[in-house]
Order: sequence, then structure tokens, then C-alpha cells
Amino acid sequence: MTPISQLPKPTQVNKVIPKNAFDSYCTAQQKRLFTEKVEKIRWTNKLAWETINLPSVQIKEIQCFEIDLRDREGIDEVLKIIDRAIPYPILFSLSFGTFMKRLISQKHPHPTNEDNAVVDWTFESPWTAEPIEIHFDLRENLDEVFRRLCLAVSGENELQMGIDQLVTFKKESQDLESKIQKIKSRIANEKQFNRRVELNLELQTLERRLKYLV
Repeated sequence: MTPISQLPKPTQVNKVIPKNAFDSYCTAQQKRLFTEKVEKIRWTNKLAWETINLPSVQIKEIQCFEIDLRDREGIDEVLKIIDRAIPYPILFSLSFGTFMKRLISQKHPHPTNEDNAVVDWTFESPWTAEPIEIHFDLRENLDEVFRRLCLAVSGENELQMGIDQLVTFKKESQDLESKIQKIKSRIANEKQFNRRVELNLELQTLERRLKYLV
């Protein structure tokens, strides 16, 4: 397993990307976000056939970006703009003072605009003051490298499902959790006893589905 800091030399890019490189994907307000939230964007590594000699099926390249932040609040929109602008998965390493966070997204081409990617799901770590070292398993293919990165970043290393299955699982879990919270809120506000019973039965069904899914 190769730490990100020790990726093979051919993968190294080490270029600073100007913040205005994404202007064509931004509104005026979003451009201000780049100025207000971001200090520097560095493209550190590129994992592809020509840099690590691994075959691929769906994942042709994986990019690694380091971003130094001026403010970590509201940074999600900035990352989504970068992700939409670049068609390949990006491992983001964010730094804000002594805190660090990593993210990587599964995405697919926009059906009507080939210059944009659509983010399906983002796997992310929490913000932490502890060093986060990510290790790359460079033995099989780029698709498996990407799958393991998603699991490592989100702390779910034991899952054996493929990345598409994992994204579907995440979306279904999130949807069920959202429905459960809404029903709990409705139960808390419901005055009629019969309706509370009905809602509790619905809640139990959703909780069983979530337990079975997980």
C-alpha cells in the first residue's frame, strides 16, 4: 500500500491551478466564493495508464488536488464546481490551519453537456486535527484503486461491494434516514391518537428497511 506522499514519481504533477481557471463554470457570486474561501489549489498527482501502468474499465484517471483554505465554511459549492469542470475523479485534500479533510466523488458525464460532469455521491472524511494518510493499492486496476479510495476516505474499508452498488446503497440509506426523521417530526406534532399510531407503524417499517439495508 502506497501513501499519497510516496506515489510513484511519474504520477507527480505539482502545478498550481489559478482560481480563475474555473470562471467559465461560475456565476459572479461563485467566483467570489473562490476568492473568499480558497488560498491555493495545487494539482499534485495524476493516476492513469501512462503514469502507473494500470488498466481501467470505467475510471480512466484519478487526479489528486491539495487545497489550502481561507475559510472552511461553505466550501462544498466550490468543490462541486471543480468536480463538474473535470470529468475524472478528484481526491481532494483540504487544509485549514491545523485541520484537514479528504473527499472524493463518483460522477458521470452530463447527458447533454459534455463539458460538465454530474456528481453522483461524495465520500468524505470529517475535519480532523490529526494527520490523515491515504494509502493507494496499486496492484489491480484503476477502478479498484478508486473503489478503495472511496472506502478509505469515508472510513468503510470492510465493504466488498462495487462502487456503483456502494453509491446506490448510500443514496438509499440517506433517503430512508431522511424519511425517518420527517416521520419522527410528524409524530411529535400529531395530536390525533389514531394518526400517531399509523405514523408509528410507518416509522417501524422504515426503520426495519434501514436496518436490513445496513
